[in-house]
Amino acid sequence: MDQQINGIKIHTTESSPDRKMTKKIEAHIVNVDSKVDFLNDYHQDHQIQKPNKWRHRIKILSLISILFIFLLGSLLFSNYLLAHQTGDAFSASLSKINLWEQLARLIGVDESVAEPRDRINFLLMGMGGSGQEGPFLTDTIILASIKPSTMQTSLISIPRDLAVRYSDNYYPKINELYTIGWKSNVKEPGAFAANVIAENFDTMIDYYVVVDFNGLLEIVDLLGGLTIDVETSFIDHQYPAPEFEYQTIEFIAGVQTMDGDQVLQYTRSRHGNNGEGSDFARSKRQQKVLFALKEKILTYYTFFNPYKITKLYNLFSKYIETNIGIKEAVSLYDLFSEIDPAGAVQVTLDDAPTGLLTSAITEEGAYILKPKGGFETLREMINNIFDSNETKAENATVQVQNGSLTAGLAFTVTQQLRQYGVSVSGFKNAATQDYQRTIIYDLSDGQMPLTSALLQDVLKDALITTNIPSHLQTPEEEPALDFIVILGQDIDYHNNLDIIDDRL
Repeated sequence: MDQQINGIKIHTTESSPDRKMTKKIEAHIVNVDSKVDFLNDYHQDHQIQKPNKWRHRIKILSLISILFIFLLGSLLFSNYLLAHQTGDAFSASLSKINLWEQLARLIGVDESVAEPRDRINFLLMGMGGSGQEGPFLTDTIILASIKPSTMQTSLISIPRDLAVRYSDNYYPKINELYTIGWKSNVKEPGAFAANVIAENFDTMIDYYVVVDFNGLLEIVDLLGGLTIDVETSFIDHQYPAPEFEYQTIEFIAGVQTMDGDQVLQYTRSRHGNNGEGSDFARSKRQQKVLFALKEKILTYYTFFNPYKITKLYNLFSKYIETNIGIKEAVSLYDLFSEIDPAGAVQVTLDDAPTGLLTSAITEEGAYILKPKGGFETLREMINNIFDSNETKAENATVQVQNGSLTAGLAFTVTQQLRQYGVSVSGFKNAATQDYQRTIIYDLSDGQMPLTSALLQDVLKDALITTNIPSHLQTPEEEPALDFIVILGQDIDYHNNLDIIDDRL
């Protein structure tokens, strides 16, 4: 069955009564070989001499410049009208030409049916490309989100070794999905990978972008390099070189301008010293490069340079697979230009003590990562990432106690809450381990509503109360607590650490 959701054509099929509907994104790939003939509609006499190639190029570049000037002018004019609206009906009507302010409607559903979503999700995937070992493995995977109403932004780096569900009996690593689609002769393997990831995380992916890293080098060089603030110096003696050999690369801490080769090395290095040798450290560097690339592309000198615009278009067509069309790109431009990197929520999923993942070895001896509390834990974090960021401002202090017979349960829940940004002062066993139901004691007397809502969302079946038993009252000589969570038998993370344990 086909339906329109958020500006994307969705094909849904129902494989079984108890299985969720599978969302299929009908994607569009830029046709590399297609050429735009701006003179096609003119019925010129065959005797008229055609312009030479040089004049033709000048006309196309001039047209591109005029288009960008028109778009910028309409943006400034419509924003001016919005900012200076009066009771004049004509002025009010003109102000509606501000298409940029209607981005949510562009990707949202019809307002007559439902309110548009206040969130836009992008899946960014990067692969090595031709000449690399495993050319179609997307070792770089980032889920980026924007909340248009508040201009909040988040970047969630997903490690390549995370095992995901593809079928009942097959749980590949997430970086293999594009390759699976390509080998299966899927027309748009990027859309195929995005569908599987969206289903595992139970979230809508509006747009996807797959980048061949060979193109990143050329794009950065065309832009004149990127300015990057390297936080930590490191040396990598095992960076891949041609003919499957290795070379040594080094980066010194500090602000510097990198060319295409250096940016590629900075984003792909996986064996650096000084704490920069993990996939998680690499993910943080990739997020930094993304923001630097965004700033450079959206600069005045890039957008008013017809040569660069034409070259960028050709490079994007050659090295990028995406379902973002020209109409969407024009609207997204204004949105991206307002994003402040300093305010972005940046998360890297990892298996650190406070992380949401845990490492494991399959029966075949492969290293994988799994969610500690199943994919439901990751879904809650992703879907509530903007709310949890606002919750931090309350600065509430929480203590977690284990009132169940499941050993280590308080530690596991503490890790999850800290991932959401909750300040957990500590965890311990409760006075007794016979709690059947999880209880949230609100010592703030309702003064921390966002934290309270987050705790109830994470611990869905928990009871919450402001009636505090005397034995839980915080002594005056100890730091005050805002919440005490006592975990009951209704939460059993250890018996359900991962639904795929028995199938790997």
